[in-house]
Amino acid sequence: MNDLIVNVFGWEYGSLTIYHTDKNLYQTDQKIVNLLLYKSHYVWIKNITHLTRSLNKHMGVKTDV
Repeated sequence: MNDLIVNVFGWEYGSLTIYHTDKNLYQTDQKIVNLLLYKSHYVWIKNITHLTRSLNKHMGVKTDV
Protein backbone atom coordinates (compact mmCIF):
# COMPACT_ATOMS: atom_id res chain seq x y z
CA MET A 1 0.00 0.00 0.00
CA ASN A 2 2.99 2.28 0.29
CA ASP A 3 6.10 2.81 -1.83
CA LEU A 4 8.40 0.76 0.44
CA ILE A 5 10.01 -2.60 -0.06
CA VAL A 6 10.93 -4.09 3.32
CA ASN A 7 13.48 -6.90 3.68
CA VAL A 8 14.19 -8.49 7.07
CA PHE A 9 17.42 -10.31 7.85
CA GLY A 10 18.50 -12.05 11.03
CA TRP A 11 21.78 -12.89 12.69
CA GLU A 12 21.93 -16.52 13.84
CA TYR A 13 24.90 -18.68 14.73
CA GLY A 14 27.39 -16.19 13.29
CA SER A 15 25.77 -15.88 9.88
CA LEU A 16 23.22 -13.72 8.11
CA THR A 17 19.80 -15.31 7.60
CA ILE A 18 16.99 -14.09 5.35
CA TYR A 19 13.64 -13.91 7.18
CA HIS A 20 11.59 -11.98 4.65
CA THR A 21 12.19 -10.46 1.23
CA ASP A 22 9.54 -8.51 -0.59
CA LYS A 23 8.24 -10.08 -3.80
CA ASN A 24 8.39 -6.66 -5.51
CA LEU A 25 12.12 -6.27 -4.89
CA TYR A 26 13.03 -5.37 -8.46
CA GLN A 27 10.59 -2.52 -8.96
CA THR A 28 12.92 0.46 -9.19
CA ASP A 29 10.32 3.13 -8.35
CA GLN A 30 10.07 2.00 -4.72
CA LYS A 31 12.40 2.67 -1.79
CA ILE A 32 14.08 -0.42 -0.30
CA VAL A 33 14.41 -0.70 3.48
CA ASN A 34 16.61 -3.46 4.91
CA LEU A 35 16.23 -4.39 8.57
CA LEU A 36 18.28 -6.68 10.80
CA LEU A 37 16.44 -8.52 13.58
CA TYR A 38 18.92 -9.02 16.41
CA LYS A 39 17.92 -10.03 19.95
CA SER A 40 14.28 -8.95 19.48
CA HIS A 41 15.28 -5.52 18.12
CA TYR A 42 15.09 -4.24 14.57
CA VAL A 43 18.15 -2.35 13.31
CA TRP A 44 18.22 -0.41 10.05
CA ILE A 45 20.87 -1.67 7.61
CA LYS A 46 22.15 1.49 5.96
CA ASN A 47 24.21 -0.30 3.31
CA ILE A 48 23.51 -4.00 2.72
CA THR A 49 26.55 -4.26 0.43
CA HIS A 50 28.91 -3.30 3.23
CA LEU A 51 27.31 -5.81 5.59
CA THR A 52 27.51 -8.71 3.14
CA ARG A 53 31.01 -7.78 1.97
CA SER A 54 32.26 -7.98 5.55
CA LEU A 55 30.93 -11.55 5.76
CA ASN A 56 32.86 -12.56 2.64
CA LYS A 57 36.23 -14.29 3.12
CA HIS A 58 37.74 -12.58 0.06
CA MET A 59 40.10 -9.83 1.18
CA GLY A 60 40.87 -8.26 -2.21
CA VAL A 61 39.16 -5.45 -4.04
CA LYS A 62 35.77 -6.40 -5.46
CA THR A 63 35.26 -5.37 -9.08
CA ASP A 64 32.15 -5.63 -11.22
CA VAL A 65 32.54 -7.73 -14.33
